[in-house]
Amino acid sequence: MAAITFTQIMNCYPDNPMVYKHIKQDCGKLIPFVGAGLSVPCYPLWPEALKELAEQVAVSKKKKAIVAKIEGGNAKLLKAAQALEDYWGKKGMADHLLELFSAAKIQEHREKLPHQSVWLLPMLFPGMPAVTTNFDRVLETVYELQGAKFDTVILPNRQELQDQLRQGERHGLLKLHGDIGSETLEYSSIIFGKRQYEGAYQPGTPMVTNLQAWFSGKMLLFLGCSLKADEYLNLLQEVVQLHPGVTHYAILECEDVRDAAARARQLRDQWGIQALFYPKGRHEAVRVVLEKLLEDHNPTAYQALTTHVGALPDQSPSSRFHYKSGAVSFHGRQEELEQLREFCGQEHVAFRWWAVTGAGGAGKSRLVYEFGREMERASWNVLWLNSAHMDHLDTLPIPTKTLVVVDYAQAYLGPLGHWMEQLAQRPRLVPVRLLLLERDGKSLDGSSWGSGLKAEVRRAKSIRETCWKEPFLQLNHLQEEELLRIMTDYADTVGKRLLEAKGQQLLETLKTTDPGLYRPLYAMFLTDAWGNGQQLEQWGPTAVLDYVLQRESEYFEEKTKEAIGNIPRLRKILNKLCLVATIWDGITPEQVAQEYPKLWEAFQQQAERVDCVESEEDLLRQVGILQGTELAGLKPDLLGEYFVLQHLNEPEVLQLLFPDGWQTKRKLVAFLFRMYRDYHNDMENVGAFWDYMLCIQKNPVRGYGMMLVNVACNSNAYTSSAVETLKTLWETGGNQVIDALLYAMGLVNLTTRQPVEGAEAVVGLLQELHERYSKHEEIAFEYAKGLANLTAKQGVVGAEVTVERLRKLQERYCGNEEIVLAYAKGLFNLSFDQGIEGAEVTVERLKELQERYCGNEEIVLEYAKGLANLTTKQGVEGAEATVERLRELKERYCGNEEIVLAYAKGLFNLSC
Repeated sequence: MAAITFTQIMNCYPDNPMVYKHIKQDCGKLIPFVGAGLSVPCYPLWPEALKELAEQVAVSKKKKAIVAKIEGGNAKLLKAAQALEDYWGKKGMADHLLELFSAAKIQEHREKLPHQSVWLLPMLFPGMPAVTTNFDRVLETVYELQGAKFDTVILPNRQELQDQLRQGERHGLLKLHGDIGSETLEYSSIIFGKRQYEGAYQPGTPMVTNLQAWFSGKMLLFLGCSLKADEYLNLLQEVVQLHPGVTHYAILECEDVRDAAARARQLRDQWGIQALFYPKGRHEAVRVVLEKLLEDHNPTAYQALTTHVGALPDQSPSSRFHYKSGAVSFHGRQEELEQLREFCGQEHVAFRWWAVTGAGGAGKSRLVYEFGREMERASWNVLWLNSAHMDHLDTLPIPTKTLVVVDYAQAYLGPLGHWMEQLAQRPRLVPVRLLLLERDGKSLDGSSWGSGLKAEVRRAKSIRETCWKEPFLQLNHLQEEELLRIMTDYADTVGKRLLEAKGQQLLETLKTTDPGLYRPLYAMFLTDAWGNGQQLEQWGPTAVLDYVLQRESEYFEEKTKEAIGNIPRLRKILNKLCLVATIWDGITPEQVAQEYPKLWEAFQQQAERVDCVESEEDLLRQVGILQGTELAGLKPDLLGEYFVLQHLNEPEVLQLLFPDGWQTKRKLVAFLFRMYRDYHNDMENVGAFWDYMLCIQKNPVRGYGMMLVNVACNSNAYTSSAVETLKTLWETGGNQVIDALLYAMGLVNLTTRQPVEGAEAVVGLLQELHERYSKHEEIAFEYAKGLANLTAKQGVVGAEVTVERLRKLQERYCGNEEIVLAYAKGLFNLSFDQGIEGAEVTVERLKELQERYCGNEEIVLEYAKGLANLTTKQGVEGAEATVERLRELKERYCGNEEIVLAYAKGLFNLSC
């Protein structure tokens, strides 16, 4: 289940927004009062702790009686605790409590602490005292880890409390019921059983008198407490009667919303507590509220958190489509999850990496996000890297077993390659797993980025050796029932009921709108449109994107109008800032001022005309552009890219995309890369865009060259121009090997688009590169691919000559199976135009290759395709023998559907 959002919490009970406002106002005065709920997962809640103790009672009848008391509710828990003490005696009880609340359990779960509510307390209440009823030392550990160690720990019935009263406020921890965690425990020093509670909380005792004096005038925030049948509430009641103006706060579970009003009144009238309620069982709500409080008071500390449970604002229509939004539950992908678990298994292996590939919107990020949460629960550290990390990967702290995730890896091949090589060579005591998320590729050699990655390192072999397995994890479309569940979930989120018949209609629309892919993102887009009364029968992908973008634009216009009224120029500037935020995917106002000084100056001048805002940042927050310390662009990525695409013909927007030095900025290049990959057909006719794109500036990042390789692959109009730019990049960059490789990759893509004469000339350029860099097998491989492409265009005589060049190349690099595969493809192409005798000889050469490289199913597939092709030339008797060979291959490689398809083609040809 996805985490509850802050807005959902605010909507849980009508008074919640008011109570949060008061908590926010009084945050600097609050003292956290911490209950057992904030020690999870290190220790169980109080009822579960008592049950755990009861399970160790040997006398069955006694055990049942104690369990019955525990299950009788909060009022009987003290009686259950007393019964346990009576059963074991004080020394025995001390031994069991030492075991249950052992400090070692904190170390076992130490990696989880930064993701828990308790982690935020030192940041929210720096220098303030804290109070707890817990025996454990979770608070002490958290505060010490964050450099905010308590000055003193005050135990019940001790002189320290009176000393602190005399000294005024100190950064101390008041442990009302004692402390457990050392090797021995003096049972009389804690408050556990009913008799101890009654003795400690008797009116007039030193503890009661001291606590009443200590509580006087202080404001408490109760966290992780049930506030039911708790003895300290009686103390608080008397303090409230003496100081009726003091207010306390609590973040509490609401078991039944129908009883919330009565519960709120009781808390307010008896104990002066204003309660902020969250739904039953949604205990992560405490973390979400505290995160929001931290964001409001200390945005820098908020941004530095490793986990943002409540990070996504859910007001924006598009925010529901983000993979962290929780708008739909996680459906399907169980086989993929199991493969990822295997990938992270065998923890004795220090480092290995893998890739998850699929089209934008297919669910890569959601899959890995859900898997990451699972790994965090298994005590793994999960890091999502972005461009800000790429300059200091060498110093990235990895103290424990860690899963590292890099989205859009293609933009960061240089720093990633060097880091991966270091991880492969450096001995490690903890396992590190690296997941790369990309749009294309089933293997290193079958992707647009694999060769570039290998070329970035000194030992390309180390990249292949540390890859967990090939093929990569490729996301195919979900099953129909899983897509229907996603649609139903999303309909529930927007308050609609999706009946089965309408769900089937939406599913059919999805198949025509997003043919072959059926992406979950488009399923949600369509459901949202249906929920808002749209008629979807004739929609295509453009209509869907236009609808979602229009909804977002209307929301932004409404927010802007609320904030600034009618100031057209300022509205236009704010729209540009939204574009900037989307393009950069994380940019601070200071960085905007640096990269776009004229735009920021114009914004400042216009913002001064708005009377109701305190600062430029306040205005950006009001319109939803600034979240935390960075400008937040339009998400998800497919929508953000489409948003920018709609403005590509505007010269001012092109200047936003291409500021001075844009080719040196990874974030910009990465965004352009993604936009081109997703919408390259729509960008072909924007000439001004290509004037910027194909003009080389100084020291471009490596991602720029990879983008040009993609242009050479996908563009109809700019392939040759992109290859010329790659050539210039190589020549002006000092003829580096990686630039030569990128140029070679562009040339290979060019060979696929040219007639035979042009392809022969381009292959000649590839041969020159290969001879110049003969020691670099990646360039030899590109030359081999160019030769293989050429064989598909030549006649028999020319193809035979080219295949002979391939044969010599594969003999020279006999250990390189990629080059062998290119040779196999050349042989298959040759067999097409040959007569039966020549084709039979060529297929025998393919057979020899597949026998030699029987573990390489891609080479086996070329042999299978050659056999299928041969059946078109043979008579019945020969075709029968060839089909039998295909059948043997099919049975041997039964999991390879392409080989099965070749067998099917052979059968069909035989039947003809």
